Amino acid sequence: MLDDDNSDRYTDADDLVPAMNSAIDYLTAVFSSAFEQKKIQPEVLSELTDVFIYNPTVNGGTAIINLNDQDRTANDVVFNDVVWTIFGVDPTPIVSGADPNVLSDSLKRFACRLTLEEWNYALEDPFAPGYSSVPTDFARVAFTGPGNYFGDGGPYLLLRPGASFSDDAARVGVWLLKKHTTIADSNTEVLFPVSLHELIVQKILYYISYQHGSPKYAQTTDKEVKELIALMNL
Repeated sequence: MLDDDNSDRYTDADDLVPAMNSAIDYLTAVFSSAFEQKKIQPEVLSELTDVFIYNPTVNGGTAIINLNDQDRTANDVVFNDVVWTIFGVDPTPIVSGADPNVLSDSLKRFACRLTLEEWNYALEDPFAPGYSSVPTDFARVAFTGPGNYFGDGGPYLLLRPGASFSDDAARVGVWLLKKHTTIADSNTEVLFPVSLHELIVQKILYYISYQHGSPKYAQTTDKEVKELIALMNL
Protein backbone atom coordinates (compact mmCIF):
# COMPACT_ATOMS: atom_id res chain seq x y z
CA MET A 1 0.00 0.00 0.00
CA LEU A 2 2.92 2.34 0.66
CA ASP A 3 5.51 0.83 -1.66
CA ASP A 4 3.74 0.06 -4.94
CA ASP A 5 6.83 0.81 -7.02
CA ASN A 6 8.78 -2.07 -5.44
CA SER A 7 11.50 0.22 -4.15
CA ASP A 8 12.23 -2.03 -1.15
CA ARG A 9 12.37 1.08 0.99
CA TYR A 10 10.57 -0.64 3.89
CA THR A 11 11.83 -3.74 5.70
CA ASP A 12 10.26 -6.10 8.22
CA ALA A 13 12.83 -5.46 10.95
CA ASP A 14 13.06 -1.67 10.60
CA ASP A 15 9.48 -0.80 9.65
CA LEU A 16 6.83 -3.52 9.67
CA VAL A 17 7.59 -5.21 13.02
CA PRO A 18 7.89 -1.96 15.06
CA ALA A 19 4.73 -0.63 13.39
CA MET A 20 2.81 -3.84 14.16
CA ASN A 21 3.81 -3.65 17.82
CA SER A 22 2.74 0.01 17.95
CA ALA A 23 -0.60 -0.92 16.36
CA ILE A 24 -1.14 -3.64 18.95
CA ASP A 25 -0.25 -1.23 21.77
CA TYR A 26 -2.79 1.20 20.32
CA LEU A 27 -5.49 -1.46 20.11
CA THR A 28 -4.74 -2.57 23.69
CA ALA A 29 -5.22 1.02 24.89
CA VAL A 30 -8.55 1.31 23.05
CA PHE A 31 -9.77 -2.00 24.46
CA SER A 32 -8.75 -0.96 27.98
CA SER A 33 -10.78 2.23 27.58
CA ALA A 34 -13.77 0.24 26.33
CA PHE A 35 -13.46 -2.17 29.29
CA GLU A 36 -13.37 0.75 31.73
CA GLN A 37 -16.51 2.22 30.14
CA LYS A 38 -18.14 -1.24 30.23
CA LYS A 39 -18.82 -1.04 26.49
CA ILE A 40 -17.10 -4.40 25.81
CA GLN A 41 -16.39 -7.35 28.10
CA PRO A 42 -12.80 -8.70 28.22
CA GLU A 43 -13.92 -12.25 27.45
CA VAL A 44 -14.67 -11.26 23.83
CA LEU A 45 -10.92 -11.65 23.19
CA SER A 46 -11.03 -15.42 23.36
CA GLU A 47 -7.56 -15.82 21.86
CA LEU A 48 -6.05 -14.06 24.87
CA THR A 49 -8.30 -15.57 27.57
CA ASP A 50 -6.74 -17.90 30.13
CA VAL A 51 -7.44 -19.27 33.61
CA PHE A 52 -4.74 -19.54 36.27
CA ILE A 53 -5.43 -21.90 39.18
CA TYR A 54 -4.07 -21.03 42.63
CA ASN A 55 -3.91 -22.66 46.05
CA PRO A 56 -4.69 -19.84 48.53
CA THR A 57 -3.04 -19.38 51.91
CA VAL A 58 -5.40 -18.51 54.76
CA ASN A 59 -4.23 -15.91 57.27
CA GLY A 60 -6.88 -15.31 59.92
CA GLY A 61 -10.09 -14.35 58.19
CA THR A 62 -8.47 -13.63 54.82
CA ALA A 63 -7.28 -15.92 52.04
CA ILE A 64 -4.16 -14.68 50.23
CA ILE A 65 -3.01 -15.47 46.71
CA ASN A 66 0.46 -14.61 45.46
CA LEU A 67 -0.27 -14.14 41.75
CA ASN A 68 3.34 -14.90 40.82
CA ASP A 69 2.98 -18.35 42.40
CA GLN A 70 1.51 -20.12 39.37
CA ASP A 71 3.44 -23.00 37.84
CA ARG A 72 2.67 -23.03 34.11
CA THR A 73 5.87 -24.49 32.65
CA ALA A 74 7.88 -25.59 35.71
CA ASN A 75 8.58 -21.90 36.40
CA ASP A 76 6.58 -19.40 38.41
CA VAL A 77 4.83 -16.76 36.34
CA VAL A 78 5.83 -13.10 36.68
CA PHE A 79 2.21 -12.04 36.69
CA ASN A 80 2.57 -8.40 35.64
CA ASP A 81 4.75 -9.42 32.68
CA VAL A 82 2.17 -11.73 31.11
CA VAL A 83 -1.27 -10.53 32.28
CA TRP A 84 -3.27 -7.63 30.86
CA THR A 85 -6.29 -7.65 33.19
CA ILE A 86 -8.33 -9.87 35.53
CA PHE A 87 -12.03 -10.18 34.70
CA GLY A 88 -13.22 -12.90 37.05
CA VAL A 89 -12.32 -14.86 40.19
CA ASP A 90 -13.92 -18.28 40.74
CA PRO A 91 -13.61 -19.27 44.43
CA THR A 92 -14.69 -22.88 43.76
CA PRO A 93 -13.32 -24.01 40.38
CA ILE A 94 -13.46 -27.66 39.39
CA VAL A 95 -9.94 -28.70 38.41
CA SER A 96 -8.68 -31.56 36.28
CA GLY A 97 -7.97 -34.80 38.07
CA ALA A 98 -4.81 -35.19 36.01
CA ASP A 99 -3.50 -31.69 36.72
CA PRO A 100 -4.79 -29.46 39.56
CA ASN A 101 -3.44 -26.42 37.66
CA VAL A 102 -5.92 -26.97 34.81
CA LEU A 103 -9.58 -25.92 34.91
CA SER A 104 -12.15 -28.64 34.31
CA ASP A 105 -15.39 -26.70 34.91
CA SER A 106 -16.82 -23.57 36.52
CA LEU A 107 -20.26 -23.91 38.08
CA LYS A 108 -20.59 -21.52 41.01
CA ARG A 109 -20.96 -17.76 41.45
CA PHE A 110 -17.82 -15.71 40.88
CA ALA A 111 -16.38 -13.66 43.73
CA CYS A 112 -17.47 -10.03 43.94
CA ARG A 113 -14.77 -7.46 43.22
CA LEU A 114 -14.41 -4.73 45.89
CA THR A 115 -12.44 -1.53 46.09
CA LEU A 116 -10.16 -1.27 49.11
CA GLU A 117 -12.71 1.04 50.77
CA GLU A 118 -15.52 -1.46 50.21
CA TRP A 119 -13.21 -4.25 51.37
CA ASN A 120 -12.90 -2.81 54.89
CA TYR A 121 -16.54 -1.68 55.13
CA ALA A 122 -17.56 -5.28 54.42
CA LEU A 123 -16.17 -6.30 57.81
CA GLU A 124 -18.99 -4.34 59.46
CA ASP A 125 -21.88 -5.10 57.09
CA PRO A 126 -23.39 -8.60 57.42
CA PHE A 127 -25.19 -8.14 54.10
CA ALA A 128 -22.06 -7.27 52.12
CA PRO A 129 -20.03 -9.71 50.03
CA GLY A 130 -16.87 -10.55 51.92
CA TYR A 131 -18.45 -10.41 55.40
CA SER A 132 -16.75 -13.13 57.46
CA SER A 133 -19.07 -14.07 60.32
CA VAL A 134 -21.61 -16.15 58.40
CA PRO A 135 -21.88 -19.92 57.87
CA THR A 136 -19.78 -21.08 54.93
CA ASP A 137 -22.83 -22.28 52.98
CA PHE A 138 -24.21 -18.71 52.99
CA ALA A 139 -20.94 -16.86 52.45
CA ARG A 140 -20.61 -14.48 49.51
CA VAL A 141 -16.95 -14.46 48.58
CA ALA A 142 -15.35 -11.13 47.69
CA PHE A 143 -11.87 -10.16 46.57
CA THR A 144 -9.72 -7.09 46.17
CA GLY A 145 -6.52 -6.51 44.23
CA PRO A 146 -4.19 -7.14 42.66
CA GLY A 147 -1.75 -5.10 44.70
CA ASN A 148 1.68 -5.16 46.31
CA TYR A 149 0.24 -5.27 49.82
CA PHE A 150 3.09 -6.92 51.72
CA GLY A 151 6.18 -5.09 50.47
CA ASP A 152 7.77 -8.09 48.75
CA GLY A 153 6.93 -7.32 45.13
CA GLY A 154 3.58 -9.11 45.06
CA PRO A 155 1.16 -8.81 43.47
CA TYR A 156 -1.54 -10.36 45.63
CA LEU A 157 -5.26 -10.99 45.64
CA LEU A 158 -7.11 -10.98 48.97
CA LEU A 159 -10.32 -12.99 49.43
CA ARG A 160 -12.89 -13.20 52.24
CA PRO A 161 -14.25 -15.00 54.09
CA GLY A 162 -11.09 -17.00 54.66
CA ALA A 163 -13.11 -19.90 56.09
CA SER A 164 -14.24 -20.72 52.55
CA PHE A 165 -10.67 -21.75 51.76
CA SER A 166 -9.68 -23.63 54.92
CA ASP A 167 -9.47 -26.98 53.12
CA ASP A 168 -5.94 -27.80 51.94
CA ALA A 169 -7.43 -28.82 48.58
CA ALA A 170 -9.09 -25.42 48.07
CA ARG A 171 -8.38 -23.79 44.73
CA VAL A 172 -9.16 -20.41 43.19
CA GLY A 173 -9.51 -19.82 39.46
CA VAL A 174 -8.41 -16.41 38.17
CA TRP A 175 -9.89 -15.60 34.76
CA LEU A 176 -7.76 -13.14 32.84
CA LEU A 177 -6.58 -11.68 29.57
CA LYS A 178 -2.95 -12.24 28.73
CA LYS A 179 -0.87 -9.47 27.20
CA HIS A 180 -0.47 -9.84 23.47
CA THR A 181 2.73 -11.50 22.34
CA THR A 182 5.35 -9.06 21.08
CA ILE A 183 5.63 -9.35 17.30
CA ALA A 184 9.12 -10.62 16.50
CA ASP A 185 8.87 -11.29 12.77
CA SER A 186 6.41 -12.06 10.00
CA ASN A 187 5.76 -15.53 11.46
CA THR A 188 4.35 -14.25 14.79
CA GLU A 189 0.59 -14.78 15.05
CA VAL A 190 -1.68 -11.78 15.66
CA LEU A 191 -4.05 -12.85 18.47
CA PHE A 192 -6.90 -10.44 17.78
CA PRO A 193 -10.18 -11.33 16.02
CA VAL A 194 -10.19 -11.28 12.22
CA SER A 195 -12.76 -8.46 12.31
CA LEU A 196 -10.02 -6.18 13.69
CA HIS A 197 -7.31 -7.05 11.18
CA GLU A 198 -8.19 -4.25 8.75
CA LEU A 199 -8.06 -1.73 11.61
CA ILE A 200 -4.65 -3.09 12.60
CA VAL A 201 -3.44 -2.79 9.00
CA GLN A 202 -4.56 0.84 8.84
CA LYS A 203 -2.70 1.60 12.07
CA ILE A 204 0.42 -0.18 10.78
CA LEU A 205 0.31 2.01 7.68
CA TYR A 206 -0.04 5.10 9.86
CA TYR A 207 2.98 4.24 12.00
CA ILE A 208 5.17 3.30 9.01
CA SER A 209 4.34 6.53 7.22
CA TYR A 210 4.85 8.65 10.34
CA GLN A 211 8.22 10.02 9.31
CA HIS A 212 9.40 11.36 12.68
CA GLY A 213 8.53 8.33 14.80
CA SER A 214 5.29 7.15 16.36
CA PRO A 215 3.97 8.50 19.69
CA LYS A 216 5.18 6.53 22.69
CA TYR A 217 1.70 6.20 24.16
CA ALA A 218 -1.53 5.69 22.25
CA GLN A 219 -4.25 8.26 22.81
CA THR A 220 -7.80 7.01 22.50
CA THR A 221 -10.98 8.91 21.72
CA ASP A 222 -14.66 8.09 22.02
CA LYS A 223 -14.77 7.78 18.23
CA GLU A 224 -12.13 5.05 18.29
CA VAL A 225 -13.91 3.19 21.09
CA LYS A 226 -17.17 3.33 19.12
CA GLU A 227 -15.39 2.04 16.01
CA LEU A 228 -13.96 -0.85 18.00
CA ILE A 229 -17.38 -1.73 19.45
CA ALA A 230 -18.94 -1.68 15.98
CA LEU A 231 -16.24 -4.02 14.62
CA MET A 232 -16.61 -6.45 17.53
CA ASN A 233 -20.38 -6.60 16.98
CA LEU A 234 -20.15 -7.55 13.29
